[in-house]
Amino acid sequence: MATKRRWAALVWVWVLMLLVGCGGKGRAVPTAPDDQPPTVQILAPANQSVLQAGQAVQVSVTASDDQALMRIELYVDNSLIESRVVPDGSVLTTISEQFTWPAAILGPHTFQARAYDKSGQMGASRIIGVEVQMPGMPTATPTGSPQATDAPTSPPATAPPTTAPLPTSTATAEPAMVVARVNANVRSGPGTNYPVVGALMAGEGAMVTGRNTNASWWQITFQGGSAWIANSVVTANAAAQSVPVVSAPPPPPTST
Repeated sequence: MATKRRWAALVWVWVLMLLVGCGGKGRAVPTAPDDQPPTVQILAPANQSVLQAGQAVQVSVTASDDQALMRIELYVDNSLIESRVVPDGSVLTTISEQFTWPAAILGPHTFQARAYDKSGQMGASRIIGVEVQMPGMPTATPTGSPQATDAPTSPPATAPPTTAPLPTSTATAEPAMVVARVNANVRSGPGTNYPVVGALMAGEGAMVTGRNTNASWWQITFQGGSAWIANSVVTANAAAQSVPVVSAPPPPPTST
């Protein structure tokens, strides 16, 4: 009887050892890390487009990710206009969205789209510059040259010569812009004694509307108004070098 009990005990020990040895076989295989941010493109309007004031501008954006997208956003002049979120439970690797922006303010503007994946990584499109003008304004007239017409030199006998002007070109000069090289402070005036009003993240751009005397600070379009950013933290394009010198706002009072 004692021998049977010892054998039974040995069998249980052997079964327990088998169970312990097989304990790691059911573990889940870890998934690959998501280290690729989304890619984003603005398909329309085209860069350097001229838009009419009051026009409802259709901004077409497409984004893709190697795993799953979470939301897509449209920024105009570095201000968030609209954000669209992927519904819970949906796994989408490609999104195409169309945003509507009313061209209500005359002058230059910038568009940028951003997309976020499920890991919180952000991808941004290149900056698109546009110009909003009053309806009927010419978009490009050669300096010092008479207005061209499309009157034919030998009109058909059945049709009188036309004096309608040639369609004006919609192409404009490259907009004056700066792009932040690092995460950079945006201030209310050209100097570190002015308060910080926001920031440009590395890679973000802004339209340039003016500069100080030695071009060490740029006046930019920011959040629907004007602000300043230091030349030491941005890269300015060639068009920015010809912007006019503008007066700085009054410096803030110093504490005593």
